Amino acid sequence: MESSYNSSSELGLQGAELIRNERDRQIMVEGFGPDHDAHYPMGELSCAAGAYVMAAAWQVACPGESLPGDTPPMWPDLITANLWWKPSNDPVRNLVKAGALIAAEIDRIQHQKVILARIEHARNSSQQ
Repeated sequence: MESSYNSSSELGLQGAELIRNERDRQIMVEGFGPDHDAHYPMGELSCAAGAYVMAAAWQVACPGESLPGDTPPMWPDLITANLWWKPSNDPVRNLVKAGALIAAEIDRIQHQKVILARIEHARNSSQQ
């Protein structure tokens, strides 16, 4: 489990700012940008986000108790879970991770819609 996250530079920031910072970190540090996210078209990013939300909910409902079990069953790839499932001791940090994953999923879906619209437009243009 990730140790308690307490970056002094992020104290006092609102949720949306924390999520934006985490999404930027995922892209810049981890390399998890749109090209990477496109490899997860089956809701995997949403499932990962849900796992972090559930971890945070547990921590808020049961303060001081350890998270139950290992990797949540909703985690999208149980084979690589030990590499990427990194819950924090801080429920806010888990919610920030979830929010950044949700933003990544929204961006992926929106990008997919743009591509499909372009394909449809090209198809319609060629039929005229």
